[in-house]
Parts: sequence; C-alpha cells; structure tokens
Amino acid sequence: MATRTLIAALLTSALAAACAATDDPLLTAAQDADMVRAAQAARKCTKLDNRDDCSITVTVRDSASGCALSMEADQETIAFPRGVRDKVIFWRLDDQTGRGGFIFTHDGIAIDGNAAHDFDRADRFDQGKGFQWRNRNPRAKEFYYAVHVKNKASAVTCDLDPKIRNEN
Repeated sequence: MATRTLIAALLTSALAAACAATDDPLLTAAQDADMVRAAQAARKCTKLDNRDDCSITVTVRDSASGCALSMEADQETIAFPRGVRDKVIFWRLDDQTGRGGFIFTHDGIAIDGNAAHDFDRADRFDQGKGFQWRNRNPRAKEFYYAVHVKNKASAVTCDLDPKIRNEN
C-alpha cells in the first residue's frame, strides 16, 4: 500500500510540474499553433465596421510604476455592426520593455458585466503572449473590458480599460 501511495504522489507531483511548465495546459501544441496562425491572419480591429476576425496589439512599455499598456487610439473602442456574429477578437502583446517576459494573466482580457451570453471561447495562447474571445454579438451593448498583463519573472503587473461596442 505504501508503494502505491508513493507512486500516486510521484505521478501527482509530475503532473503538477508539467502543468506549471505550460501557460495553459488545456491547449494542445496544435491548438496553440492554430490560434497563433489565426491571430496572424486576422485583420487589424478598427473603431468601426469589424466584419471579420480581428486583432488588437497591446504594447507594454517601461514606466516609473513598472510598466504601462497602450493600444492604437482607433482600437480603444472597437465596434461590430449589426448581424456580424461569432467573430474572434485576438489580442497580441508587443513587449517593448527592457526586461521582457510580459504575458497576459489567466484573466488577461476580462469583460465586465453579464457577458457570458455575448462572448465565449476565452483562451490564452502563444505562451501567454496572445488572448482571444469570440464575440457572439447577440444584442446591442457596449462592453468595458480590462487588459491584465504580468511579468513572468517578477510581481510587476499593469492594466488597461478599453471597450467593445456591439451594434445589433
């Protein structure tokens, strides 16, 4: 019995170490690669008229408080027109800090309000340097969201608060 307990403890420890070594253990390498390709192929999200999957670049820079996030002005509020449904929004990090190592947290793109009916398929990808949500766009509403980024090697975190407008 002691041998079984020891083996179970070793297997549990090995599994925990394997999960800790990856950012999101639920994604396979193939799924992660597919998301990276889709994000690279997606058009840039714009202030108006996003009709396809689109991508937003979040830039991380050094600041006195540790880091600062920004995105292009026409991406701080993005809109999806009426009738455009099930389009994926990708966020990609552009780490321009001197130390590097910034990734999205597990809740890297946190959509406020009762958004469970409006958005699904939230995933981090590309070793934490990418995040995605699918916009179901079932109703007209503005959604505020928060961008959460952390440095893997330190406790430095930074946040940003843009929004998504669905015109249904």
